[in-house]
Amino acid sequence: MHRFVSAVVIFLTLSQVSWTADWYSSAANGVPGAPIPGSGPKEEGWSVSIDYKEDEEEVRRLYKDGVAQSITAFYRSDGRLMAREEKDSDGNLISRVEYAYDESGNPRAIFIGTSHVETDIRVNADKTVWRHGSGAGEDWRITELDESGRPVSRVSLDSGSIAETLVWKRDEEGDLREEIRRVGDDVHRSLYDSSGRLIEETTTRSGTVVLLRAYTWSGDDLERVEERGEGRIVVREMDWRGGRIVRETRTVDGVLSNETVWENEEDRIETLFRDGQPVIRVYWSDQVRVREEFLKEGEVVRVRESGA
Repeated sequence: MHRFVSAVVIFLTLSQVSWTADWYSSAANGVPGAPIPGSGPKEEGWSVSIDYKEDEEEVRRLYKDGVAQSITAFYRSDGRLMAREEKDSDGNLISRVEYAYDESGNPRAIFIGTSHVETDIRVNADKTVWRHGSGAGEDWRITELDESGRPVSRVSLDSGSIAETLVWKRDEEGDLREEIRRVGDDVHRSLYDSSGRLIEETTTRSGTVVLLRAYTWSGDDLERVEERGEGRIVVREMDWRGGRIVRETRTVDGVLSNETVWENEEDRIETLFRDGQPVIRVYWSDQVRVREEFLKEGEVVRVRESGA
């Protein structure tokens, strides 16, 4: 117990900001990339600082848009990793992993706490390097990661039973191309193109396709979503101008049901249709409903102002 308290005290000392640290570009997982010139985080995107203390202790601080997100400390002895601590940006301890080693020098990780357990095990099969477990009792989430720290698969256990599985498939460059999620008898597949854009989603139930959704893009602008399922076809179409959406329509089996027109970035008019005819027109300003018009045969028959 005294050893654990001493480690926490040491970590709290380390968690103070050190501007002598080395700085690197990063992803959200905190893996260092290219060095950053200067002595501070990037103003935009992810970055990480690494501060070494006499080669036995290493502190990494993860930033997004220049704002601290988390702290990770590594404690070593004779070059071997002995413990890892995770803290939030305020220095509150989230988890501590202590490592033991087998006769071959392979690490095994065990965290002993009152309510939460973290484990890390090195795996040498199917290009998977690490298996990370997080949970307590019979509720667990087990994630396998590749050699670059990217997730390959995840299993979630609820009361000891599998509640959900996730599989991520990537191309040779490591870019995500397919995600497969299984919950009970439902399997949801998402396909991505080489630019990382979602292009197709399929949901099957007990082996039968119950929902198919296709996405059409123009550059970074989503122009069309076509959904087939539950005995109907739903189509959303978007018009863009100057990098922002200006109009969106929704049809069900070819009949118009919704139309939204943006007058600017804050103001929009939403019209609801019944049997292809407009029945309600809603005026919005900065997410606030300011006026409603009720129509019959295209004519306004009643108006309700905001607060009325």
